[in-house]
Amino acid sequence: PSQPPQESDNRNDHDNPSKPYKPSHGASAPSTSTNPAPAQKLQCGEAVIDSTRSAKLSGYGDGQLHLEDSLTRAQMSKIIYGLLDENCVEKIGKSDDGFNDVPTEAWFYAAVSALHNAGVVNGVGGGNYNPNDTVTWAQIIAVLSRFVDEEDCTLQNISYNGWAESAIKTAVALQWIEDQSSFDANAVISRG
Repeated sequence: PSQPPQESDNRNDHDNPSKPYKPSHGASAPSTSTNPAPAQKLQCGEAVIDSTRSAKLSGYGDGQLHLEDSLTRAQMSKIIYGLLDENCVEKIGKSDDGFNDVPTEAWFYAAVSALHNAGVVNGVGGGNYNPNDTVTWAQIIAVLSRFVDEEDCTLQNISYNGWAESAIKTAVALQWIEDQSSFDANAVISRG
């Protein structure tokens, strides 16, 4: 592609229409409404995810999403950045110049630097972020688990005891992923 994909900043972009309820058979008993439990606040440092937003991908220069392509670290950061609450974005800003390979003119600069300022993403050593590297399940689960309190559970089927084990246990405990033997923490994630 002539141009790297740029993830949408989708602020004020809500396009999740709800399906109208259509009963499949006769009348039913009146429903009682209960107040749902408040949603857990998703926060890492001063970075707060606005749970009313949805993540969106922007296409490449050819107008296609290329869902089969691997997700890169820059794209992951841009997606997460697009989910942040507007007020926290002002606080964490884009003043971080901590990575040698994240130039201020890069399309992902604001996202990477803001998330780095908040402690959401880290570098890979040597002052680098490696924005074009692919993202594995272990990596994205570790990043997302920074927004919640750590949970513990016994993994029954997932066979993993690497650096992201506590994050994977948190993800299973919170039912983000299922405890299945087919889960491969080192598998690369596709954009799809």
